[in-house]
Amino acid sequence: MKKSSLIPLSVFLCFILIPLSLSACNDSSTPSDGKSSDATVEQNISVDSYEQKIAYYMELSESLQNEILTLKEEAYVESCEKDLKISELEQTVKSLQKTIASMNSIETPRPGGDSHSPILDQVVSRIDYEYEEHDGYIIITRYTGTETELTLPSEIGGLPVCEIGDYAFKDCSVVSVTIPSSVKKIGWFAFSGCSRLESVGIPSSVTSIGYGAFDSCAKTLMIVCEGDSYAETFAQSWGLTIFLK
Repeated sequence: MKKSSLIPLSVFLCFILIPLSLSACNDSSTPSDGKSSDATVEQNISVDSYEQKIAYYMELSESLQNEILTLKEEAYVESCEKDLKISELEQTVKSLQKTIASMNSIETPRPGGDSHSPILDQVVSRIDYEYEEHDGYIIITRYTGTETELTLPSEIGGLPVCEIGDYAFKDCSVVSVTIPSSVKKIGWFAFSGCSRLESVGIPSSVTSIGYGAFDSCAKTLMIVCEGDSYAETFAQSWGLTIFLK
């Protein structure tokens, strides 16, 4: 009788305890808000990563822009330095070419030859002139010599002398000047103030004489020129004495 009464009790306990244990396992292994917590963490990580990328790209862009500006500044400075160097070298080359041309036009005196050759006299006279090169021809800008009777050179450094510049002979003590046929223009006040100047030979090649070219020269100044030339017309308009060749 005792044995048969214990079976129903054990069965009863199984029915009571097993559901409770299963419920406890489910409660401890799976929190009610587990899924929502994991999603929040992932979202925070994604947001932080996105903002960090934006900040990184902005910083990188600014750095590259600064680098570009630095390179541009360095390139500009280098370009200016190169242009300046090129200009200096070009001026040096022009100066050397003038010197070479002048040297090539000088004939070396032979031993025992005449020490007063026309070539050497011409070279000496060229030293007395300051001049500029312009479009393949020479402009005499200033006479620095002391000779009183001058025959201007028709060329300097292998280039034709085509112009007597403004004030080139101003206040000089020259007495007579012969201008070569290469000259086409006499500048403003070119011979002004030459109080001792008595005669100027002007070729027919001259087609322009600037204002006051012979201002304040000697009252006895004579313009030596050809008839019907520009020089004759100019001399007449200024009341200068004319001597026709």
